[in-house]
Amino acid sequence: MKKSEYTTFRILKFKEPFYRTIKSSFKKEFNLKKFTLEENNENIFDKKIKLLSLKNKLSVDLLILLRCKISHQIYKTINRYYKKGIDCNLDWDKLEMLRIFLEDNGERFVSSEVKTSLEKPFDLFYLEEIHNKNLKIKEPIYPFSGEIIFSYDHLRTANISTWTNIRITGDNRLKKLLHPHGKLLLISPWALLKYVPTSTIVLAWKKFGKIKISFNKLKSLIESYKSIYPKKNKRNWNPDQNFLLNLNPPQKDDELLLAIDECVRSYKWIEFQKELPKNKNEIDENDNRTLMESLPNKKNDPYLQSGFQKAIIKQVREEAKKLAREIVLEIIKTADKHPDRIKALILFSKIDLESPYKNNEFENLAKECGHLDSWLTKLLKLPLITSKTIKVVIKKLQLMTIESITNPKLFVMKYEGNDMVNLYQDEISLFNSFYKGTDNLRWGGSEHKTIFEEENYIQKFTLFFMEYMNPKKSRKEFFIKIFKEVLEEKSIKEQIKKWITINK
Repeated sequence: MKKSEYTTFRILKFKEPFYRTIKSSFKKEFNLKKFTLEENNENIFDKKIKLLSLKNKLSVDLLILLRCKISHQIYKTINRYYKKGIDCNLDWDKLEMLRIFLEDNGERFVSSEVKTSLEKPFDLFYLEEIHNKNLKIKEPIYPFSGEIIFSYDHLRTANISTWTNIRITGDNRLKKLLHPHGKLLLISPWALLKYVPTSTIVLAWKKFGKIKISFNKLKSLIESYKSIYPKKNKRNWNPDQNFLLNLNPPQKDDELLLAIDECVRSYKWIEFQKELPKNKNEIDENDNRTLMESLPNKKNDPYLQSGFQKAIIKQVREEAKKLAREIVLEIIKTADKHPDRIKALILFSKIDLESPYKNNEFENLAKECGHLDSWLTKLLKLPLITSKTIKVVIKKLQLMTIESITNPKLFVMKYEGNDMVNLYQDEISLFNSFYKGTDNLRWGGSEHKTIFEEENYIQKFTLFFMEYMNPKKSRKEFFIKIFKEVLEEKSIKEQIKKWITINK
């Protein structure tokens, strides 16, 4: 451990680098060397100091050791997030971020905006007194270093640095200050591990994990974590000893969980950088194509898609599959008179999606069945399925837009499966941008208006979905998968098998 970080304070100032370092004001009789030279392990040292302060609540000096360390960690945590934002051209203000947390002036007595004749020593008695007063108004202890020390559980949390980082990243004041993508980064480690899919966590660990653990054990750990994660927990909840021991495999501390959390954050940040708009107005400039570009894409990891994207993808697939099923049943009915149609259907569903795409794939398949180039497209009615599906999906987008405005919390719960509105604020903002207000002149009172009623937007979204579902110059992968799934359905599979057996 760096002993200097326990004996010096970082104090806020209003010019870059926005802090100055001062020496701590320990009492002369306080045996500083006894503490700083005796222990080299930060985890053990922090726990030991908190335990001693609980036994000696009048000690200001013991808390100074922790306050010093906290001041350094606050700067490191804020600086880390600030650099990530600047690297991605986000307009984050480092001073504003630091002012929320770097409040401790390093004095032995607690400063107050109201001048009084009685000074209060910065000890554990003071922290307990303020905590009890603030319970009713649900405010943290001032300064924030006091809140961190009071809430630090030396029996289960690794060290004061880790706990400082957790409290900062979980603080709503910072989330509100930052860009929506900052909110994604600032979700607490425990909520992040709960709501990020296991498969994404494994991908993140493969890329960034440093602790030796098999992927099977990692999956088992995360799945057990998700299964026993409390449905309702208090703000700033973190796993206690009982929770950790009930994991599979059991954990003696939260060190591995926090390491996994860091990997996921790094992984998510890389994905965010890939998707980041070049400037703030890009969504408007591109007519909201950000949503369209984030919709179904075979090259995207499905586990990185939000619940909002998945809801739209699901709507596309369900509607297209329903229409494809109707067409397959029609073909089966006419199979005795037109056996070539069954042959074409089977050949189409068996196209190897892993094989290199060849030009005129559809035309060649039609010729194999003895027909002209456009025959197969007309047989399967792909343009009709596409147009009907698009109409349903645009209605779905219109409904989601209205839901995002009228009840954003329910909107998140419906599509993401939880009530973490802050985490998905950027998606809510995107849907909000589709909203055009209400029309009070319409019969029946106020009615919601969205861009999905405007012809130019309908045309743009239609073109996008047409290219995705039924491309002209590339493999029709979407429909190959859809028809293959329909043919695999038990009732349809049996009908085709029966027909083939009779006509052998």
